[in-house]
Amino acid sequence: MLDADPATARGRLRGIFGAGAGSADSPYVRNYRRLGYDDADVSNGHSDRLIDDILAWGDEAAVAARLAAHLAAGAGHVLVHPFAADLPAAVDLPAAVDQLERLAPLLTDS
Repeated sequence: MLDADPATARGRLRGIFGAGAGSADSPYVRNYRRLGYDDADVSNGHSDRLIDDILAWGDEAAVAARLAAHLAAGAGHVLVHPFAADLPAAVDLPAAVDQLERLAPLLTDS
């Protein structure tokens, strides 16, 4: 999420959980529990700790650093999925293509 404001970024990311990943018996919640998150983390829109641990948000440099950290920790690949209403344009979020263009210079090997 390319948004440096913690409240705004986390609020938008919580919307993802509201779209099906948050029911008490979902595979996502079961996996979060296996990873050590508790009831407080997986209920009521999910805790800041959970949001911050599993999703990247901030400016371009912060998001790129989080993605690089996953790779450095041993991930074979990391999904970059910008959140936008559509590819070319969005009302309240930068278009997905715009977000990828902003991140690309920080994610490609020279």
